[in-house]
Amino acid sequence: MNPKLRLALRLLGIFVIGFFAIQPFNWFCQITQSCRPFFISYYIPKEMGEDVKVSFEITNYNQNLEFFVSQPSIDSFTNKKNLVTYRAKNLSKKTIKFRPQLIVEPEYATKYLTRYECICFRSYKLKPSEEIEMRMEFLIDKKIEEEEQFLNNRNIKIRVKI
Repeated sequence: MNPKLRLALRLLGIFVIGFFAIQPFNWFCQITQSCRPFFISYYIPKEMGEDVKVSFEITNYNQNLEFFVSQPSIDSFTNKKNLVTYRAKNLSKKTIKFRPQLIVEPEYATKYLTRYECICFRSYKLKPSEEIEMRMEFLIDKKIEEEEQFLNNRNIKIRVKI
């Protein structure tokens, strides 16, 4: 093979691997908030694992904001994609800006939670009496089944703090 062609193919391979390793498309989406992050793992089928109960809780410190979740809990499985919908409504006569924080309990479960779409990725701005719907799509990695704590307690709580 021609040495220049071989060098060009190697450089192309390094570029493609580097592109997917640093995921600049995810950075762009999170900085501009104009698109959803792209995860290659989202499109790879996975074998479902053991059952897990996921509950959702909201801690709202803003009196002018009504914030609630569509489902207080779901029965799911590890490696299964889940979708939860949150709704927020501005009750005041002023524009409100907020950024939800996600807290996962027990804390060890945080590293096994893959968030494909999360309400915590961005800030929101609501005009007076405006109402929005926000989605959170996530997966609990099957590797959590190796944790001794998970074997004793298969409950995970996802709390959103505003």
